[in-house]
Amino acid sequence: MSEITMLDPTSELSPVEKQLLPRLEGLGDATVGLLDISKPRGKEFLDEVQRQLEESGAKVKRYA
Repeated sequence: MSEITMLDPTSELSPVEKQLLPRLEGLGDATVGLLDISKPRGKEFLDEVQRQLEESGAKVKRYA
């Protein structure tokens, strides 16, 4: 597996190496939160993301 570098937006002084969680088998039991940050056409974008997630079986919660 290839190595992935993720940047942490917090102001930690000494970065700590963390393991990634295993991938989900599917989205059937998952709940996904979508945050609307009031960008132009953001609602339309999140509507489409929500539609696709729900088609995959996920439950979606929207936050503004």
